[in-house]
Amino acid sequence: MKFGSGDHRFELVEGWPQRPDDLQLGWIGGIGVTSSGRVYVYNRGDFPMAVFDAESGAFIETWDEPRMVHAHAVWVDDDDRLWLTDQKAHVIWICDEKGNILDHIGNEGQKGAVDGAPFNEPTDIALAGDVGFFVSDGYGNSHIHHLAPDYSLVKTWGGRGDGPGVFNLPHCVHYDTRGRVWVADRENNRVQLFDTEGNFLESWTDLLRPADFVTEGDDLVYVCELGGRLSVMDLDGGIVERFNLPDPRAPHGIWLDAGGNLYVCEVQADNKLYKLARC
Repeated sequence: MKFGSGDHRFELVEGWPQRPDDLQLGWIGGIGVTSSGRVYVYNRGDFPMAVFDAESGAFIETWDEPRMVHAHAVWVDDDDRLWLTDQKAHVIWICDEKGNILDHIGNEGQKGAVDGAPFNEPTDIALAGDVGFFVSDGYGNSHIHHLAPDYSLVKTWGGRGDGPGVFNLPHCVHYDTRGRVWVADRENNRVQLFDTEGNFLESWTDLLRPADFVTEGDDLVYVCELGGRLSVMDLDGGIVERFNLPDPRAPHGIWLDAGGNLYVCEVQADNKLYKLARC
């Protein structure tokens, strides 16, 4: 089964991954791949992380980490550290490849405000170098937080609504090469763009509940849509490619590895997890 066209053509890898019969994954919040070719499946089952080999799909290990409560999103940085957004613990965990918790951002287990202060069921984090970090927050708050490199709060903006600069579930956040902050405003079916001061720049619609972002190079962003579709966008909001995902129920997380292969995970339904190989 093939999808897309031109430079963005993919084929579903049948039989990937190889799940052990006794491995029961919960809803899969996010997925990421390290440079060593390990695929991290962050889920809401008894074991919050399951790890597979990217090439073969072979099962490697699970993490038994009771502090991880409710998996929502994964980001892998250039040093192969995993930034795991935990919705119900109200934190972002920072882990190494073996599952050791190196640090965390937020007050573990303590719910923040519903009208501004972090964190109240956060959804994602974007790394922005010397600028710091941006956190989408989330199910309980509907704000974006700018954090300094030392994790201190710089600024908060947003609120609940459907006009410019406010959100109905900010579900994912991304910092692009032009220094702009992208926010997947999921239930408003749009992506909103801001400068680092939180000033509204523009809004892109024609999306089906955008859920997650991953970048390709400096000028393309893949948008995983909970409505079952994937859109490849340039930095001006143009649609470069668009296709429906295989038998989708609720695509929630996406990753692109160094070889250009896509990995998609789903919440609800059968907790699907699949690989689309570049072809």
